[in-house]
This record gives sequence, C-alpha cells and structure tokens, in this order.
Amino acid sequence: GTMFYLRFNFREGRPTTNKNLRKAISLIFNSNEFIGKVIGIPGTLPAKGLVPSYMMGAKELFRKEFPLPDRKANITEAKKLIALAKKELGGNIPALVFLTGDTPTVAKESEYFQNQFKTLLGIDLKIDKQIFKQRLAKAGVGDFDIEAAAWGPDYADPMTFVDLFSTWNANNNGLWKNEKYDSFVRKAMAT
Repeated sequence: GTMFYLRFNFREGRPTTNKNLRKAISLIFNSNEFIGKVIGIPGTLPAKGLVPSYMMGAKELFRKEFPLPDRKANITEAKKLIALAKKELGGNIPALVFLTGDTPTVAKESEYFQNQFKTLLGIDLKIDKQIFKQRLAKAGVGDFDIEAAAWGPDYADPMTFVDLFSTWNANNNGLWKNEKYDSFVRKAMAT
C-alpha cells in the first residue's frame, strides 16, 4: 500500500517554488503510461490522490466519500505554463535536481522523468542517485528540487497520508506551507 509521488522543494531560492512550473510538470505526467510502461509490475495502480483508493473513510472508501476528478496529461497547456514560468523565473529554468534512491527500478523511473522533462518541457533534470541513508539526509536539509518520495501507511486511516504535508510534520521535507490546509488537518485530527 505504499504511495509514490514527486515532492517539490518550496525553500526560498528553489525554482520549484514557482507554481506555473509545478503545474506544467504535473500536466505532462501520464500515470497510466508510467505505471504500464515504466513500472510494469502487475497490481500497481495509478493514484488519483495522496490517499489510496483502498483506504476507508468514515463510512465507506475515502475516495467514494471524497472523489477526485480524472486528471489527464495536457502537453499544450503545460507548454503555456512553462512559458509563463520562464518569464517569472527571469527567462530561464535552470536544470532541476531530482533526488532519488539507487535501486535499478528507481534508475528506470528517473530516466523516464528526465526524458519527459527534456522532451516535453525543455527542462534539464539532473538525477542525484543516493543510498537510502544519504537520500534521507539530503532530503531533510532540502538539497533537491524534486524528490522521488514515498509513504507507506503506518496505520489504517487517511490521516497517515493527509498529515504528511502539514507544516509540523517532520516528513514534509519540501517545506510546503498552507495555513488553510493545516487548519483542515487539525480539524480532522480532532474528529
């Protein structure tokens, strides 16, 4: 039941603080292609959101209680957003550092992203392969632009995923902050 995702770095000075850049990256991602051609492991499912489809909510599956719209890749819109991001970032998007693990599977995934970023967005992606302990250390101090992140649930409740991006969570290595989100998490924790 592990969820894999790309974590953006929101620290000051990182290009990934730019919303149009992040949106463009999300719009080139084709989860069915990635799961089918890159991962290729039977039983692996693309996710619609951070909370997996099998996780129970209050009365039924969480995703039935809180459905998300189907998301599709949109290369045309992604290219428009990259043009805006370039303008906002001073005319250029520097090469992004992609922090990953050092397993053969992760290498294949990283090369897929590297190719997609370059081919579809014209962005260079430098792959920073690290052993697990070193990857965690670099992630903890923010030495990345994008991290190949994962979370395995440690208890059977959506909160194990939802609070990952709360300001106070030690696993929020990208340092994303949103007061409204934090207030919703606190409210959910009290119910």
